[in-house]
Amino acid sequence: MRPDRELADIFGVVGDQFFIREGYITMNLSDMRTGNIHAESLQFHGEGDLYRNRQAEVIAWFSGSCGQKTGYPAIFVNDAGKGKAAAFAYDLAASVVLFHQGLKENASTGSSPDTDGDAAYKPNDLFYGYLDERLKNIPQADIHQDILVNLIKEFLPLPVPRAWHFPDAAPAAALIDGDSDGMAAEAMDRVMNISEEGGAKYTLYIMTKDFNVLSRENMKRLMEKGHDFGVHFWEGNRLPPPDAVKKNMRVETEGFLGRYKYSPVASRGHSVIWVGWTEHADFLVENGVRLDCNFAAGPGYQEGYVNGSGLPVKFIDENGRVIDLYEQATISTDDGWMFDKCLLPAKTEGKAIADSLCQIDDLALKYHGVYHPYFHPGTVHEQKNRPFKTDFWMATVIKYASHKGIYFVNGREWVEFNDARRNIRCENLSWDEEKGSLSFTILNPAGKKGITILLPICFEGRHTSPELVDGKVEAKTVFLEGKEQLALVDDGSPKNKITVVYRSAGG
Repeated sequence: MRPDRELADIFGVVGDQFFIREGYITMNLSDMRTGNIHAESLQFHGEGDLYRNRQAEVIAWFSGSCGQKTGYPAIFVNDAGKGKAAAFAYDLAASVVLFHQGLKENASTGSSPDTDGDAAYKPNDLFYGYLDERLKNIPQADIHQDILVNLIKEFLPLPVPRAWHFPDAAPAAALIDGDSDGMAAEAMDRVMNISEEGGAKYTLYIMTKDFNVLSRENMKRLMEKGHDFGVHFWEGNRLPPPDAVKKNMRVETEGFLGRYKYSPVASRGHSVIWVGWTEHADFLVENGVRLDCNFAAGPGYQEGYVNGSGLPVKFIDENGRVIDLYEQATISTDDGWMFDKCLLPAKTEGKAIADSLCQIDDLALKYHGVYHPYFHPGTVHEQKNRPFKTDFWMATVIKYASHKGIYFVNGREWVEFNDARRNIRCENLSWDEEKGSLSFTILNPAGKKGITILLPICFEGRHTSPELVDGKVEAKTVFLEGKEQLALVDDGSPKNKITVVYRSAGG
């Protein structure tokens, strides 16, 4: 990650004293390492060192303009000594954090608050003028990290087991949610019914003023059907100071707990208000929230991966402290698409449905992230002052996501799965080169079923298949990341010894 210039010779490049700031990288799509990279050009954040190539294999080049190629390598590989050396000429880790969290100076507490000028402190401010609008529908941070994963897999001298992002080897997940916003009981029932009819689950964030619409008994009944609930925080000010937000969160969380005897873990704020850079994340954690859904596109973007990721990511403050809160970016909004509030043309019902299906295709086939739209109960049930009801739109996307094999989760389930997945460990990894036998032990302390381990189908001319797997897992061949892979779906055992055999052709 941005190695010292004195190491340039190891990487097969020649350095000088020049650098590039806040530019682009252009992918070498003819390189085998970019086989699952579905983007020609990406932004990078921070600074990168400029080199001239001498003999390295270039994976990507720097550029000062989107889609242009220069002679300055950004990611490159070289034969060195008895092995290989690879380098990112920019700081990958810092760049990814900036993709996820945007510019600190654009925060409500920074030097340039409310950057997009909509008279509200929102996550969109953090990315306004920082995210290239042309690349908004590409999860750029995820792709940068995929390149690193590809290099790791290439360099290690054995097949590498890794935990997949989603349960049961699914290609993607879907989190369907919405905000109460003065809903009627009939509207709430409508979104729940549409979800159930399509085999999905719905997560509803409730404003304090809407408590009268949902009784404790009804919430319990709906949760038994697979739905989930959280707080739809609203301090009452679109430009609030952090202290007011912190106080209000505590009051509303206590009110929710008192009303429903349930401690929610997922939330979205009204008008997606966000204060500070990471201060808001800390406030949420203090109130037991583990999954935030505030990061949605606003003026200038309208849709897409505003934080560069289709996956749940945690926050990190400027001192390097990780905040135990997942951010799951919302990639489409019913009100943001039905109206021109994002300073982009409103979509018709047909256009909204078509664009949603494209998002689902991209996530299932290319990017492998979370399809996360929100549908307000009020837009699904009511039509007053709105160009169309969203019930058919919502039902269509749920049916299509199910057809694509996407795994539906509610807010709490998604937190529990990601906590369990991040605690999975593969130990006692052993590779017998002569026998082509890989053995390892899966440690699953949470006992979570459905966590999936992926392995390559082919390794150095040898092949494996589900029949060559021994262990308490469901083994199957899946097509993910543009290629066939071996999926091992864990049965939830705390400790599970696995053996996978790779055979030579005709062996």
